[in-house]
Amino acid sequence: MKTIYILLLLLLIVGFSSAQTIEVGTDSLSYYESNYQYLKAINFINKVYSKNIPPDIANRKAILLEKVGKNKEAGNIYSEIYGEDSLSIANGINLALSLTKQKQYIEAQNLYEKLYRIDSSNFYLNSNLALLYHKNKKTYKAIKIYIKNHELDSTDITTTINIAKLFLQKEHSGSSAHWASKGLALEPNNVELLYIMSKAKYMQKDYPKATLYLDNLLSLGDTAKKYIILKGKLSFEQAKYNSEKYIDVIRWFSKVADPMNETEVIHYYLGISYHELGEEKKSIKHLSRAIELGISSYVPIYLEKIAYSYISEKNYQKAINTWEKLNLLSPNIKYDYYIANITYTYLNDKKLAISRYETVMRKDKSKATKYYADSYIKIQQLKKKLHLEGKL
Repeated sequence: MKTIYILLLLLLIVGFSSAQTIEVGTDSLSYYESNYQYLKAINFINKVYSKNIPPDIANRKAILLEKVGKNKEAGNIYSEIYGEDSLSIANGINLALSLTKQKQYIEAQNLYEKLYRIDSSNFYLNSNLALLYHKNKKTYKAIKIYIKNHELDSTDITTTINIAKLFLQKEHSGSSAHWASKGLALEPNNVELLYIMSKAKYMQKDYPKATLYLDNLLSLGDTAKKYIILKGKLSFEQAKYNSEKYIDVIRWFSKVADPMNETEVIHYYLGISYHELGEEKKSIKHLSRAIELGISSYVPIYLEKIAYSYISEKNYQKAINTWEKLNLLSPNIKYDYYIANITYTYLNDKKLAISRYETVMRKDKSKATKYYADSYIKIQQLKKKLHLEGKL
């Protein structure tokens, strides 16, 4: 009996000594961790625990592995820990975070969903799930989870911003404005919420309110590029009723016209504004650049504006060339009609004008449009003039 007692005592002493060695002294796990000697800390764990590593030490090892960029190895450890206790929210979150770091977003999302079914009141878990839903293009599911978090903590401004922002991305301007308003009640000078509210009001065509919120934002001294662009767009809408405002449009967009980071939008608004102010050379320059930078679906709009600019400049042949280019890109008999009209009105080439009006009539199979009727009348007028001039 005495022998057994002595053996048990020795085992306790060895166990206590081992624990002390792990946490105390310069050759200890805590020392290596606190001094950023992560590889030494990992080697230390491997030396002390060749097998049967306790869960808390295994978790520390996984963290250390992540710090040295070994995310997959860390993930394997988190998976083992979670496998031993799959009801543990903490273990599940650790594994889900590891999967996210390994860019296994669907797997991470599935795990978070499982954990959410166990406990939907975990704010941190919910936030991570919402982020993954957004990353995996499940925007409405992300919104639903963020709204759940808002129920858990209605004062968390980040949650409110995320809801408003996601609704705006899905072009639900009313819902976006509703949530932005909730956030602004908590933080009236929150720059991001002021921008979301202004953008939502812009989408609703409520330009005075959009301008009000944006001006409040700009008065705080923040001049981010996207804020200036929105200000330029709002000035453009006002310029439709007051042409002098086109000067403001040019002023705002010129602030963000960076030659090293050009965008189609900036050149488009500058091109239109210069056209409205009668500065056609500048208009053509910016609209042409917009075409070079832009998305193909907008090119017809830009080309039409360029063609009108050339007419204003009395450069009729270039206007015709632009209409022809546009007709190849997006065939439409109205472009043939415009070409014929320029030929008749400005170039005074009657025979060529007749030929071009005949093209309009030939292409108009319905024979019922205004282009067909007007082309017929113009041809008769031109033939009469040629007859009187003795050239027919």
